[in-house]
Amino acid sequence: MKNQVKTIVEIDEGAEPEEFWQSLLAGNKCVATSYDLKKRARLFQCSERTSVFKATEVEGFTQDDLPERGAAILDGYDEVFVWFGKQATPTEKEMTLQTAE
Repeated sequence: MKNQVKTIVEIDEGAEPEEFWQSLLAGNKCVATSYDLKKRARLFQCSERTSVFKATEVEGFTQDDLPERGAAILDGYDEVFVWFGKQATPTEKEMTLQTAE
């Protein structure tokens, strides 16, 4: 197996380039209405609020499931996206990136 190049690009919410939406949602800016993405993607909310890091899958997710406290991983199979809420702790950020890898 070849080593895959890992590229991390940080994008602030509201400042996403059009290419982001094209690759993520085929141009649809609402996760909740993108049937194709929901059909094949999996969302995991990540938190260490209980002193133990957990990644919990969210069934039937919408954009509202992206937490302000904590982080999330959207596994789109071809690409993986990581979300950091405004109140995500440094540990949550580190552990979420490790889990996404």
